[in-house]
Formats: sequence, structure tokens, C-alpha cells
Amino acid sequence: MGGNEGFDVSNFGGGVTFSYDGTEKLLTISGTIGDVLIKGRNKDNAVGCGIVIAQYASFYLTIEDLNIVTDEALVFRGISDGQLANYNLTLQGTNRLTSTSGGGINLNGNNITFAGSGSLTVTGGNGCAGIQGLESLSIYKNAFVVAIDGKGAASGISGNLHHDSGFLIYGSQDDAGNFSQEYSKLVGSDFTLGGDAEIPKGAEVIIAEGQTFIIDAGVTLTNSGTIDNEGTINNEGIIYNKGTLTGNPVKGHFPYHYITFDANYPASPAVDERYILQGETLPSDIFTRSGYTFQGWYDAPSGETKVETSAEPQTLYARWEAVPVPEPEPTVYYTVTLPFVEGKVTDPVAGDYDVESGSTFRFYLTLDTAYSQSQPVVTTSRGETLTPRTSDGAYLLKYVCTDVEVYIDGIEKNNPVANEPIRAAAPEPEIWSEDACLCIRLSEGLPTSLVRIFTPEGRLLDSFRSTPGLNRRQLPTGIYIVQVGATVRKVAIR
Repeated sequence: MGGNEGFDVSNFGGGVTFSYDGTEKLLTISGTIGDVLIKGRNKDNAVGCGIVIAQYASFYLTIEDLNIVTDEALVFRGISDGQLANYNLTLQGTNRLTSTSGGGINLNGNNITFAGSGSLTVTGGNGCAGIQGLESLSIYKNAFVVAIDGKGAASGISGNLHHDSGFLIYGSQDDAGNFSQEYSKLVGSDFTLGGDAEIPKGAEVIIAEGQTFIIDAGVTLTNSGTIDNEGTINNEGIIYNKGTLTGNPVKGHFPYHYITFDANYPASPAVDERYILQGETLPSDIFTRSGYTFQGWYDAPSGETKVETSAEPQTLYARWEAVPVPEPEPTVYYTVTLPFVEGKVTDPVAGDYDVESGSTFRFYLTLDTAYSQSQPVVTTSRGETLTPRTSDGAYLLKYVCTDVEVYIDGIEKNNPVANEPIRAAAPEPEIWSEDACLCIRLSEGLPTSLVRIFTPEGRLLDSFRSTPGLNRRQLPTGIYIVQVGATVRKVAIR
């Protein structure tokens, strides 16, 4: 019934009849002989169908993985002549009965005994108890029952309680839906949980000394409250711990603790919540942050204590460290050397020049008038030959990635033409050194001349204009190339 998320009803032994009202979504069960099993098809999805046990009905009822949310989830009609009926409800698996306008289970003044090894969480509607109209209640052996009243009700159970075995919690809700415990007790020395169950937030369970609480294989206990283990908890299934586990350590499988991971910066999403097995290393790849490296999980936003493994439910905060901005690579320069060669002028002049790595060095070459018929050949120490650019005559030394020396060859004086008059040679300037000075004498009547002083490597050291007569210039000791007009001499200064 109830579609794919509904439940199935089975009758063993005959004598029981079923009547289903599709309009009211209500199943009525009558009869006095037999065993009835109501089994849910999906314990995690509720069905909106109520169940009524008719007057004078007397049979054994078992519910398994049943999840109902409706006006009145389960109603026992009792006996009309005032006699008390004794009902037995066997629990298997995980069961949830939630009423929205009545008791979670309405017994109408009769008795009930819970049996089996499953769990039941029963919740009443506003103003109604979880288990209502109870004359007396008994729990047998391994049944796990949680009764919660609706908002405004006096108690989770209305009636008499006879709790001689098994596990029972009941309490009330406030207007915000928070659970307030009235009663919590495990009775008996050995208890085995056979169906998934949850201890609600606000409940406190004590496993007393000498008691053994067993979570069966394949069964999950979710703790949202407090468990004080003074006895023995043997976990063969799964414990999901969102609350507090104190006392003796859990035996068997370690519990999973509910951890809230906070990115600790304006991320989206800002938190990640998950269960982590006790003792397991915490994940480091939940969040990423551009420009930062993850430093670990800490128990406070400001980074009080670093936490590396799961030990308890808690909120942990990521710590981040900014990735340092790398220093810019220093600019690399290489030296380009332009030579001094008689009969030409370069722009820039002969010498050494610092050029940024990978860039282009540009220079121009102009022949003196007396050398204008020469055909310069420009090569480099890299083994290349440079030719002037057509647009402006510039020489381009591209992609300078090492020191480069430029060579200029093929510059010679022009030959005299046939009709050129032959004139007497003009007197040349005298060039010599004495007393650590460069001496240059120009004959009277000669025009002033440009004097250029170069190092042997071709770097221009000094330049000035000479005048007729004696010209002196003090220089450091060394070898120099001296050009006076068209005259070039090598001079040693001592």
C-alpha cells in the first residue's frame, strides 16, 4: 500500500481481515487469530497512511522498517465493554511513527508490550504524547523505544510505565522542536540493537557498570545526544557520533565522528560536514584558496591547536598561508662592442654598450669622404653578416643573448681619378709622448683637427679639437690609438 514508498501487509495463520480506505488513506485490521507483519518498502521515506487496530482485534503484530507520517499513525481501538486489552508489538529493523494531529501511538487506555530487537521512534502531534492513552507499557529484552511528545504536550508518554527490560527514552519538545529528556534507561545486563536507531539531541544514555550494549553487524546507531559508557559498548555495526561519547572506549569498530570543516575565509560553500572514522587522518583537499597554501585544521578560527585525526565531533577551521610573490628576475645585460676603423664614423661612436638580454642593438655607419667608394663588410663574433636596413640604413644586431663584438672590414681610401690634379701632400701632424703626456704638433697654417683617443680594444676614451702648434694631454700609462684628422698612430704613454 502507499505506492513504491508504501508498505506490504502479510497475514500468517488466518483469521485476520484487512480493509483499506483509499480516500482516507487508512488501513483497518480486524480479527482475533494470527500473526500480522507490516513491512515498509523504504525506511528512509515516509508513507502517509494510518493504521487502525479494530475493536476486539487480538493478534500478534510485527512492524519492520515502517515509516509513517500522517494524522494518526497507529491507533488501537481496545474493547468497548471497559475491559483492558493487552497488545503486543514486535519491532524489527528501523521504525518511525509520526502523527501530526494525534498521539504517535494511541492506545485508548489499553496495555502494550514492545518486543523484538528493532527500534521505534514515535512522535506525537501538537499537544499529544508520543505514546498516548496508555494504561501500562512494558518493554521486553532488546526493544529500543524513543517516545517524543508534540509541542505543548505534558510528556512523551501518558499513562503508567512498567519498564523491566530493554531501552526506553521519552521526553518533550519545545516550540523550536528541541528535545528535553524526561526519562532514559537501559534495563538488563545485555542488550543487542538489531535495527538502526538514533539517540536524539538532548537525551543522555548511561550504560551502567556491568551492562553490555551491542550494536549488531549491519546496524547503525546514530548518537546525537550523550552516551556515558560505564559498562561495555561492543560495536559490530556502525556508530555515527554527532554528540558526546564519554567513559570507557568503544570496543570493536571505532565510531565515526561528525566533523564540520570551516574554510575560514569567504568561500562557497564555506563549510563541509561529514563523518570521519575515529583515528583517521583528516582530509586536506576539501577546500582550495587561490594564492594560498593549506596549513592544516585547527580548533579555532585564529588557530589555537592543530588537529590531524578524528577524535570527537567538532568544528575545525582551515589555516592558510599566503604564497610569497616571487622577486622579479634581475635584468641581464650583455656588452656589444663597436670598433674604431679609419675612414668611417658610427652612430653611436666606437665603444662598449650595455644591451638588455634578448633585445636588438641598432647602429649606423657613415664613410668619410675620402673612403666613400669602399664597400663595408660588417660581421659579428657570432659568425653572422649584417646588412643595412633598406628603409634607413641601420644595422640591426638582433636577439643579443651574449657578449658580441662587431667587426667592420673593407674600408679603404678612394683611388685618385684620371683628371684629378696632383697636389703636394699636406704636412702630417707630429704625434709622440713624453712625461706621461700625449703630444700633438700641428704645423702653422693647418686647420684645427678633431683628435680621438681610443683604447686598443676600440673604445673611445677622449676627443677634443687640436689647434696649430703644440697640444698636450695627460693620460694614464698605457697603449693608445690616436686619430688626428686622417692620421692614425699607436702611442705608448709611460
